[in-house]
Amino acid sequence: MTDEQIKLIIPTEALREQFELMVHEFRQAGEEVPFPGGCWKEGDDFASYLQRTINYAWGENIPDGWVPGTAWWLVSGRRILGACDLRHRLTDALRDFGGHIGYSIRPAARGNGYGTLVLKLALVKIRIHGISRVRITTAVDNIASRRVIESNGFQLESEAIAKTPAGLRGGTGSN
Repeated sequence: MTDEQIKLIIPTEALREQFELMVHEFRQAGEEVPFPGGCWKEGDDFASYLQRTINYAWGENIPDGWVPGTAWWLVSGRRILGACDLRHRLTDALRDFGGHIGYSIRPAARGNGYGTLVLKLALVKIRIHGISRVRITTAVDNIASRRVIESNGFQLESEAIAKTPAGLRGGTGSN
């Protein structure tokens, strides 16, 4: 894997089939479909998903309590490897759990360094929004994510109970 072959792109109709395969892969693994920023909804049609990604980036039609955010896909050629969501600002809840950047790698692509790469590329993108101090969180028991975060230069600041419906415990860091 070389960084030059892999990049972040805005979600596009051109990779719809790849997206649908990835959604199926998450379901087959028994995982929630994490894409991005809550834009994907079960039973959604792809056009609605794409429109929501645009709306959320522009701060339009955002659910109460949410913040504007830009969705990106991590791609290699025409294959989607994962995705990330860059939140343009934080709420108190996002400071506790969620942070500025959320990312996910599709199950079949895990273990290849793509998590570290997606976060590295996302850090470049988030700086465009004038965010100089970035906060990223993960569940305490998500060792892989913790390694990704630390390998991108983040320091563990705290471990706290996250304010999420699932009641996950979250470690937080910033750089």
